[in-house]
Amino acid sequence: MEFGDAVKMVRADLNLTQKELAKRCNLSPSGLSHFESGRRPPSLKHLRNIREALGCSYDLLLDTKGTLE
Repeated sequence: MEFGDAVKMVRADLNLTQKELAKRCNLSPSGLSHFESGRRPPSLKHLRNIREALGCSYDLLLDTKGTLE
């Protein structure tokens, strides 16, 4: 699973809109949209902010354990 798909999945599970998550991450909604669509990768700072706002692990967002296929 790609990063953007993982963000969308967790965001949906938390019943958050893009706008709500963007606000929690100190991002513009269009910036978050770029990450979710895969048009732009997040910086480490934005990755950290998104992970903290979603309350999930880096492994989940980045599929580092290979468990989200």
